[in-house]
Amino acid sequence: MSAVTKLLSDLQSNHHALKEEAFAMLAMAGYKLWPEDINLGGWGVHGVQWDGKVVDNTAPLATSLVQKHSGLVVNAAYSCLLPGAEIAKHRGYSSQVLRLHYGLLVPDRPELCQLHTDAGPRSWREGETFIFDDTEVHWACNQSSQVRLILLMDLRKPEVEDDVQ
Repeated sequence: MSAVTKLLSDLQSNHHALKEEAFAMLAMAGYKLWPEDINLGGWGVHGVQWDGKVVDNTAPLATSLVQKHSGLVVNAAYSCLLPGAEIAKHRGYSSQVLRLHYGLLVPDRPELCQLHTDAGPRSWREGETFIFDDTEVHWACNQSSQVRLILLMDLRKPEVEDDVQ
């Protein structure tokens, strides 16, 4: 079983608990507005790991999963997109990783809450994952009346590329 397959299996096995943990962050105001100018309002992040180091321990389940897959996962955070939120067009910071989005809580009408790339829009689905090249231009919006919560991770590129080929 590949490293990515093992990670995806662990995410799915822990889906409900991860969803509860992400939702608990909302209740304790654990999401910080993203400080860059790409945040056009309503996008918050709760850091779990940055550059291989744990950010804090207020998300113990996500932290333990990230540490279990430390050879693959570089960065991880819960991401909250509030109703009406927008993230401007931008490119990621590193060609050494691919970005994983794992849907935890998604609006009932997925077409109203999407990530857009040159390849077209992608909607988040609860319990499902998609991986994309964060260095390509992308943007997101939540035009629904519901919150979107995901777990995002930056995965070391060689391991992911070997897996998807």
